[in-house]
Amino acid sequence: MNNFKFILFILVTFFPLFGQIIISGSIVTENGKILPGANIVLKGTSLGTVSDIKGQFELDIPKNDYFQSDGEIIVTYIGYITQSIILKSEDNIYNIVLIKDALDLSQVVVTGRGAISREALGVNVGKISSNEIVNSGESNIISSLSGKESGIEITSTSGEPGSSTYIRIRGANTIQSSQQPLIVIDGSPIDNSTFGNSLGRYGAGQGTTSTNRAMDINPNDIKSVEVLKGPAAASIYGTKAKNGVILINTKSGTSGENRITYRYTASNDRATQQPKLNRKYGMGIHAGYFDNGGCNPNPDLSYCNDFSLSWGPLLSSLSEIDSINGFSAIEDTLGAYFRNGQIIDHTSDIFNDGGKVEHSLTMSGGDETTTYYLNYSNMDHNGFFRGPNNFYNRQSI
Repeated sequence: MNNFKFILFILVTFFPLFGQIIISGSIVTENGKILPGANIVLKGTSLGTVSDIKGQFELDIPKNDYFQSDGEIIVTYIGYITQSIILKSEDNIYNIVLIKDALDLSQVVVTGRGAISREALGVNVGKISSNEIVNSGESNIISSLSGKESGIEITSTSGEPGSSTYIRIRGANTIQSSQQPLIVIDGSPIDNSTFGNSLGRYGAGQGTTSTNRAMDINPNDIKSVEVLKGPAAASIYGTKAKNGVILINTKSGTSGENRITYRYTASNDRATQQPKLNRKYGMGIHAGYFDNGGCNPNPDLSYCNDFSLSWGPLLSSLSEIDSINGFSAIEDTLGAYFRNGQIIDHTSDIFNDGGKVEHSLTMSGGDETTTYYLNYSNMDHNGFFRGPNNFYNRQSI
């Protein structure tokens, strides 16, 4: 009796195994790089598995499905072409090679709901590449978007180095709150509010340049920028995205490639156009027709108006400034513009030659299990306006 129970136990325990076949294998790229996390599913069923950290997998398949003439497994991985593998009765080991699909990658948008195809997103999306951003020469990531995508309005608060930049996407209009879009960096939103010395904003009158946090982003670290336009973007990120979304994706390391890159950039800033001065005649403020601080009495007011627009004296003929008809106040006024026949150009007191110098060192690489990307950048920017806020330094890592 005990022998019968033992045999029955063995049959009950191991009989299901005779109806299962285990297939195994590995998932790699055409370059031999392993792909952990690839999906392997038996077509037409819910049976499936994923490749492990070494790119290997095992899948239990019912025997009747395995021997069917149309039995096959579907292998998928984001950014690679889906593979369909026909199951063969004589094989149970499958080494599968996936081919990169560059076209599909360009049609994928990483949002708050994960990676979504552009067609399924239902939102107008514009994309700006890393090269377009770096080649713009702008130190502010927001300023670098100017002219790169339709419907984007970029406004700078001033021409000083490090000054804030305001961005607005078409259709965003409100009088109660900010019109700026939501900025998201690698899935994390940031606050791009302006602070510092700006009208009606915190810090006004403290002698500082108004700025915002987008200035902290190093353009060399940017992989791509995507612009989600329209209120439909709020369905993904909430009410803060009612004015649109700026998605910033940063660079990351690539396995199998260990690189050290040094980048040096320099530029020169100069005012290309300056106010044109009258360098021949003096200022014509009622020239020579003052009498006790007023115009000569005449019932015809056009008499005064005519001489209000007249030319002043020939500058080359002046040797010194004297009071004119006893109206000594004009001496100081004219003296601010010419002394002893010399023309004083005050624009040179406002503008000077500026420039920007940036050093950037990048190390990136990795292996099948770990990747790394490290960048250090130091930027010095001298503006072309003379003043206390003429210099800006940014160090990022």
